[in-house]
Amino acid sequence: WSFRNKVDVLDCISMTWLSSPGVVQGETPLPREDAAWAFDQKGAKLIMFGGWANDWLADMHTLDVSGIVGPPYALQELEPNEGPITGKTNVIIHGLDFHKAKVVVKFTDGRNEETSEKADFVSPTEIHCLSPDWSKFAPGEVDVRVSIGG
Repeated sequence: WSFRNKVDVLDCISMTWLSSPGVVQGETPLPREDAAWAFDQKGAKLIMFGGWANDWLADMHTLDVSGIVGPPYALQELEPNEGPITGKTNVIIHGLDFHKAKVVVKFTDGRNEETSEKADFVSPTEIHCLSPDWSKFAPGEVDVRVSIGG
């Protein structure tokens, strides 16, 4: 029997465990069992308190899991979902739990990325933006990424 000091992530689609090197930064807590855990949904942090490692521990550690669990809002649909390569199309992003803060919308094909010159919070279910000029890149599908307050 031995303690493990490693963070793994369960991919819920393939139901396989993935190793996550580089997830833990800073001082790594001692390996332990029987620790108390809590999840801070707003801050996307796991909080660990105490536990047993051949003696009872009374320490507390946090792990930022925002890169694993994602933001507290969700994108659902783009309207329109296609447009001219020259950009300047008004796009409505429909989603859930948007909040009033600085909004950045990026369009990417995996190799190239352009930021919308205008992106505005409208309501908890809508963000409006202007599609960027994509004519210097090859036409094709792009992903839309939204950052709110970050």
